[in-house]
Amino acid sequence: MSCHDANARKLLPVIALGLLLGALPVCSQEPSQEVGANQDTVSPFGDIVDVELVNVEVWVTNRKGEPVTGLTAADFKVLEDGEPVEISYFTAPQLGPAPAASQAIAPVEPAVLESSGSTLKEIREVRDPGHLVIYFDETNLSLVSRQRAVEALREFIREEQLPPEKVMILRQPDDLLIAASFESGAEDLDVALANVHDSQAKGSIDEKNLELDNLQRMWDTTRGMMNPCRTFVPMAQHAVKIYGELSRRRFSETMRHLVTVSSSLASLPGVKTMIIVSDAMEFSPGDDLLEYINFRCPLQIQDDPLITLGEDISDNMRSLTRHANANRVTLYTWQAHGIRGNPLGAASTNTPRIPALGMKMNASARGGLAFLADKTGGRMLNKGQIREDLRTVVEEMTGYYSLAYVPPHGGDGKEHEITVKMPGARNVQVRHRHGYQSKGADERMRESLEGALFFGLVSNPLTARLGAGTIELNEDGRYNVPLYVFVPAEKVVFMPVEEGEKSRMLVQLVTRNTDNGDIVFNEKPFDSPRPPAGEDLTLAFDVELPEGIHVVGIALRDELSRDTSYVATTLQISGL
Repeated sequence: MSCHDANARKLLPVIALGLLLGALPVCSQEPSQEVGANQDTVSPFGDIVDVELVNVEVWVTNRKGEPVTGLTAADFKVLEDGEPVEISYFTAPQLGPAPAASQAIAPVEPAVLESSGSTLKEIREVRDPGHLVIYFDETNLSLVSRQRAVEALREFIREEQLPPEKVMILRQPDDLLIAASFESGAEDLDVALANVHDSQAKGSIDEKNLELDNLQRMWDTTRGMMNPCRTFVPMAQHAVKIYGELSRRRFSETMRHLVTVSSSLASLPGVKTMIIVSDAMEFSPGDDLLEYINFRCPLQIQDDPLITLGEDISDNMRSLTRHANANRVTLYTWQAHGIRGNPLGAASTNTPRIPALGMKMNASARGGLAFLADKTGGRMLNKGQIREDLRTVVEEMTGYYSLAYVPPHGGDGKEHEITVKMPGARNVQVRHRHGYQSKGADERMRESLEGALFFGLVSNPLTARLGAGTIELNEDGRYNVPLYVFVPAEKVVFMPVEEGEKSRMLVQLVTRNTDNGDIVFNEKPFDSPRPPAGEDLTLAFDVELPEGIHVVGIALRDELSRDTSYVATTLQISGL
């Protein structure tokens, strides 16, 4: 849509408004609500009180790793922050053959198994498998590891283990890129994986081996001196310090992207699964390299100048697990290279074997990956049996017990610990997310809006439409863009007031500049009278944007019905 105005300034902008992204189908919801999805809300028309529930997905397996079936709510005990809570809803999977990828999954009306004499609602259901995100952490993935993982995944997709439209493929060679979005076909996924396979991106995971070779060369240079350790140790520590700082920035950037993904998936209902393909995720980058220095010069490592880096990375990892748990995202991690042998390369003719170094490097690489999986109810996949593990992941996307309860501290914005026990049960393994952070409705709304902005995860129950009016060039070189949200009046709840009928709407808007990635957030409430018959409710507001292409995400919530729409489009603004 082009906007022209004969009275505008000489430099007229042209604005192109893209088509709204197609809405994703909404999966059937469990009777419980997602944690933080509903909060007590004050309305100008009175108090709206919603019930907040915490959903906990629980996987129970026996010694052989096989799922344990036939359990009821009485088999479980849930504690929040160490105190028992009452299970309000309990759902168990209705086990059966998994549907083929080409077969549409119709929602199944759950049957009540037990409700008399108790407030507990216990049901058994056939579940939609939810959504799967495959995340290639290419900055920490070697070329060989990436190609090996792609080959296994291409075979997995071709076997139709999961409906292809439920799969998204993301890659992070540097910035976060979408290789294949949800609603893609099987051929699209295969092409996306082929592109990942053929990518020329070089993961920095091999930098550690290069740094080890560098330390070896330093020792070869200094070992003939009268007191080689006096020269070698400070020089080697300085090199490790620089390596650790660079690695910390790289891992922190990966965490930032993963938080974005976990937050953006909030708009999708039910459980989400993410497989992170990476060779390493370290708490304290560089700390394991000290083992080499200690091997050469025992007990001579100095406290200074090495910087302790672990706390920063741990905080970033904990932030990721909080977002994942709050949005019901289960993380599975796949260390594609597996356990490595002697880490030193062939740069030196005096290459030693240092068992302690190899063990520490392997433990360091696995540490963060194991932490992310454990805290969110997932697990690390076994490189040696990856095809079987991938099939198990699909089974676990529907084969979980779901326990829901009313939190004693709901809506406080704090993080709370969750513990699930099975009193009297033996020889079973219980997996579940270890906590949640209670989030307000506005915060969750913004997270869902980010999903529309970054990944096109849109849902539009209010059938909202977005339009733009005539724009003008401001004195600062930016453009004033009038935006309009149109909503059919019959989709909106109106309440009687003295002057007639009014609605209460909240609009959140996020724009992202595709050139530099700048993000601008706006929020505005509307108290609007009912429009004349046959006309839409129109909500207008202005934003300032520079010339260029912008992705625009709109979240629109009816504060009375709590129905919320998420839509996205593109705006292109250019001077004439």
